[in-house]
Amino acid sequence: MGNAKSLKRLSRYSVVESANINAELGWNVLPAVDIGSQTQAHQKLSEEAYWLIIYSDSDVYFTFSCGATDVNSSANDLIWPAQCLEPIRVPRGFQEDKTKPVYLHLKQVTSVSSKFARVVEL
Repeated sequence: MGNAKSLKRLSRYSVVESANINAELGWNVLPAVDIGSQTQAHQKLSEEAYWLIIYSDSDVYFTFSCGATDVNSSANDLIWPAQCLEPIRVPRGFQEDKTKPVYLHLKQVTSVSSKFARVVEL
């Protein structure tokens, strides 16, 4: 019975999505996000964003959600290292309502003023 649920869950994705392949990625530079002094910051992502490149001036906690008011948890969220240019896949599986946008939430690990995160959607 567990396999049937897994297959049903996977069948909602196209072949391209299931294979984790993106044939025509875009390049959309978003406005820089102010993360200075451990400010909770968020960035609304476009529906066309499959991957992100995040470049931050300092280490940041990051998470994704469907709400702009959600906050980062220093106890649970992953840390994105400063000056890292590795792409990260935009998770969409947690969206119960596919019409709601996905938000990227960022919070500086160590409080320092005048720090920014730059985000590029692919």
